[in-house]
Amino acid sequence: MKRRAAIVLAFLLVISFINNRAAFSADLPPKLDYSSVITPSSVVAGDYVEISFRATDDVGINTTGPVVSIKSLEYPKLFFYFWNCYLTTGDRKDGNWNCKIPTEKTNPVGKYNLILVLTDTVGQHSVSDPSSGYVTVANFEMRELTAEEKAAAEKVVAEKAATAKAVADKIAADKAAAAKVLADQANKDLTHLMNLKSQVTSLQTQLVTLQSKLKKICSAKPKPKGC
Repeated sequence: MKRRAAIVLAFLLVISFINNRAAFSADLPPKLDYSSVITPSSVVAGDYVEISFRATDDVGINTTGPVVSIKSLEYPKLFFYFWNCYLTTGDRKDGNWNCKIPTEKTNPVGKYNLILVLTDTVGQHSVSDPSSGYVTVANFEMRELTAEEKAAAEKVVAEKAATAKAVADKIAADKAAAAKVLADQANKDLTHLMNLKSQVTSLQTQLVTLQSKLKKICSAKPKPKGC
């Protein structure tokens, strides 16, 4: 009985394996529409390398999405890969994608390959170079800023610094003006208070004088009426 169950299980596993292989064989690998590829001819080191393209697949690109890489031709070991891709229109079976690959300011200048790998939900890959397994969709140049670009960038930085300084100066001036208003009001209130105090002191002196005079008047005999 156990032997029969084992045979049945093995038979089912073989059938499942054959079906999966058949499904995999029937599936077509993802296809890149090369006519839709938009890439820059050059990128300043430290900026993003951006690529837009259309990709199709009968079962759909997997959830990871396209993997885009850059590889230096002068320094083959300098190789970066990223998953920073997202659909702009369409879906995973037929959609337009946009990817942004960051670079570093320290990346050496020179020629680079822009590499793209598409994988669908059953594991089929888009491969044009069997030896490497990569699809080079374009080449671009990593470069430094030109003198004009440096001057423009420095101008932007200077303008931002000037704007920030103007804002800071205005804030400081507003604070100083507000502090002066408060100080002037405090001085005004203090002066008014001192005047009141002086008036109170004067009235108190006059009261003492009047009380002294009244005492003398009331000490006379016969005592005046009202004392």
